[in-house]
Parts: sequence; C-alpha cells; structure tokens
Amino acid sequence: MKIRWPGHALATRVVPRLAGLFDSLDAAGSRILDVGTGVAAIAVALAREFPRAHVLGIDMLDRVLDLARIETAKAGEAGERVSPRRLDVAEVTEHSAFDTDRMAEALTSSGLQEVQRFPTVTGGPVLVAARRPRG
Repeated sequence: MKIRWPGHALATRVVPRLAGLFDSLDAAGSRILDVGTGVAAIAVALAREFPRAHVLGIDMLDRVLDLARIETAKAGEAGERVSPRRLDVAEVTEHSAFDTDRMAEALTSSGLQEVQRFPTVTGGPVLVAARRPRG
C-alpha cells in the first residue's frame, strides 16, 4: 500500500487542473513558497511530487518550525529541497522568484471566481485567494 502524504491531493489533483501550473512547477529550478508552512507536510509533499522544485516554507512559530526541520530531515531527498524559515510573509525579499500573477491566472482558468490579490507590502509578495462558484 502506497502511503499518501499530506498535501498529496494538492500536488496530484489540484495543481494539474490549473492551466500551466504543473509544467511551471515541474521545470528545473522552480520555486514554491509555502506561507504558514507549519510542520512542512504540504511543503514536503510538493517537493516529492515536483523533484526539480525547491520549496521555501515560512512560518512565524518557532515550535512548528522545529517540527518542520525534523519532518524534512526524515523526508530524505525531498526534504533536502525544503527550507523551513522563520519569516513573516511581509518580509519576503525574493518575491520575484514566486509568480503570483501566473497563480491568479491559473485559478481563474480553472473556474474559480473572485480571484483577489492582497499586497502584503508595496512591491512585495502578494497573497492570492479564490472562491469556487456555488451551484
């Protein structure tokens, strides 16, 4: 029986449905930002599903980041490509490495409505949220 890691459904069911996102994440050198990474379960699952990607997992809670480091150490090669870091999303300086415009486009093309971008700081990273239409 194959173990299904937390976040497996995100990587294998959601991402492939978002136009162009799978190819982008599967490309050599791709970068994934996991905001509020917690124990890094989703970050590790994404690293497993996208073996050429590096995942930056950020959180503000030291205790969960300690647990995230334990989990990434247990995850083998995939865990080596996950970097848990204590960082507020407003302090992310690598915002050009994460393509939020592409994410918003992909969410809209998948049938989600009301895609909204929330700038965290002027010129900085943007959080993207979307809602599926009722019906």
